[in-house]
Amino acid sequence: MRVVLDPNVLVSALITPRGRARQVVQAGIAGEYEYVVCPALLGELHDVASRPRIARLVTADASDRLLADIRGGARSEPDPAEIPLICPDPDDDYLVALAVEVGADHLVSGDAALLGLKHPPVSIISLRTFADLLVDARQVE
Repeated sequence: MRVVLDPNVLVSALITPRGRARQVVQAGIAGEYEYVVCPALLGELHDVASRPRIARLVTADASDRLLADIRGGARSEPDPAEIPLICPDPDDDYLVALAVEVGADHLVSGDAALLGLKHPPVSIISLRTFADLLVDARQVE
């Protein structure tokens, strides 16, 4: 299964080491599914992780380790060539475009605007739904 993880999921994994987002990210790092990143996604993740209110919650060492693990476990692709404007927040359009370009099964997000798109060109699901899919996949194996 191939997915794109919204940076909000990755930031949640960073600030909540025992949370669902961290478990999902760790499963990707361990190879249970393939997740795709691009320079824009990694840049957004780095920017958000560097913000003072996030940096107060996580040591620099823990942040650097997880970000390195995320980069190391991901399939890296170039930024999407074409980014159609379909999201209420245009800053999210590249995520949808990336998911479409790489043939992702899902875009996993906690963003209500993305989750509420009427006719997305790719499946956009919540972190909880994706975590449930992983549990189901483990039971099948």
